[in-house]
Amino acid sequence: MTTRPKVWSAAGNRFLIREAGEPGGPPVTADGLIEVSPSATADASVTFKNADGSAAEVSGNGLRCVAAYLYEAGRIVGPEVAIATPAGVRKVRIDIVDNRVVSATVSMGVPSVAASDRELTVAKARTKVRPVSVGNPHAVLFWRDLPGEKRLIEDGRVIATHPGFPEGANVQFVRVVAWDRVRAVVYERGVGPTASCGSGACAVVAAGVITGRLDRRTTVSYPGGDLLVEWPVEDAEILLTGPVDPPVTT
Repeated sequence: MTTRPKVWSAAGNRFLIREAGEPGGPPVTADGLIEVSPSATADASVTFKNADGSAAEVSGNGLRCVAAYLYEAGRIVGPEVAIATPAGVRKVRIDIVDNRVVSATVSMGVPSVAASDRELTVAKARTKVRPVSVGNPHAVLFWRDLPGEKRLIEDGRVIATHPGFPEGANVQFVRVVAWDRVRAVVYERGVGPTASCGSGACAVVAAGVITGRLDRRTTVSYPGGDLLVEWPVEDAEILLTGPVDPPVTT
């Protein structure tokens, strides 16, 4: 009997999670695929693929889902789990209510923020973006107003595939609401617009701190939900906290 795959969701970001080597099965609508395998250095090892099949280095929302997947399968008892990713080992602390993981905090590593903005030509206009790495590449744009869906797709695609980002970029459009709160929308490389982006939230706050726009503890509000980011000091790991929804069998 074939087990029907489950899609896991965190702040609206949807992932198909399965064991490495499992047959593909029927097509599933999701933002990405995460394959889990044993690890000699962590509780599990994972690889990430975007919706278009391209590889990704890490996913903050995805790691929260993997931690919940491992807990449901009885492979960890909590509250902490170490997961090996292509970007390095990431530690996750899970919050359990009624024997289910409802939220989790991921140590996403030390972010690297470019010393200055990069100017790109987008829609025949010069646009400033701040490159940030959280183990994967991001372009952060602070705008007075968030773009509508059409502009998000058009400008997001141009920036995500711009030669200035040879590995591509996840593009974060940000409106600052207060020192400790922003609204954001995202165009993810290899996917397109998604409901939220965990590593992107970290990139947003890191860029906001370095440019003097944000506090070190800031909530990033995406269409899919709120993510809390904390960056205690510049050489510390940045922390991402957010919800995990119950999985849906496809």
